[in-house]
Amino acid sequence: MWTEKALQRFKQRIREITSRNRGHRVQDVIDELRRYVTGWMNYFGISHTYAAVRQLDHWIRRRLRCFYWFRGRRPTRPVTK
Repeated sequence: MWTEKALQRFKQRIREITSRNRGHRVQDVIDELRRYVTGWMNYFGISHTYAAVRQLDHWIRRRLRCFYWFRGRRPTRPVTK
């Protein structure tokens, strides 16, 4: 069973992976996220109910969507003449 401290470390690592100013390609972030989450769930996933894991899944998907949407924005540069 995971503890609150382990859950906070997990969420912090997900925040680091999906940080919007990291400068990595979206596919690289997805690959890194997949490796980390798979390992974490293999270690902790069996002990918890489906509902708790599903809430984490929704939270991770939302973080990834925000990362993807942020990557589509481009900063505007002033026009110099």
